[in-house]
Amino acid sequence: FIVLAFSGWCLSDLVLWADANPDHIMFFWSILIYFELLVYIGSLYFINHFVNKRSLDWKIETLILIACVPIFLFAHTPLNLVAFDYTNCLKEAIEGPLVIYAYFVEILLTIGILVVSTLGILKNNNPRIKKEIILVSSGLLLFLLSLSFGNIFGSIDTNYELGQFGLLA
Repeated sequence: FIVLAFSGWCLSDLVLWADANPDHIMFFWSILIYFELLVYIGSLYFINHFVNKRSLDWKIETLILIACVPIFLFAHTPLNLVAFDYTNCLKEAIEGPLVIYAYFVEILLTIGILVVSTLGILKNNNPRIKKEIILVSSGLLLFLLSLSFGNIFGSIDTNYELGQFGLLA
């Protein structure tokens, strides 16, 4: 699931930067938020299943669903992407407040990954299992950091070329 969501993010990002059609740019820029969020959700499910060998509790799933509903409802509106500056070759986006909310949800999902990993390390007495949890969770967190680094800093200073570093994850 993570690979499919990340592939969707990569393909959308590549089309976004390679296409000159303004309609395509607006479409692909507005759906990037879906794929990025799905990568985070898939990562939380993955680490929970890796550590606990079971699915997430239904209460946690409900909270994730409730937190994601505004993103899925309003991602195609000006709350996500107001416009973009097509007067230069950089195609700089003017993002709305929904992007900040999406980053907040992603931070909460990352905290969930840290909590699940830490509890898994603390509850296991087997040093091999602890090492596996540390390696998998560290790799997953580094992947998410590299994915989000360019997007978050690109949104802060509108230097969206940094977003291309997420493709290298």
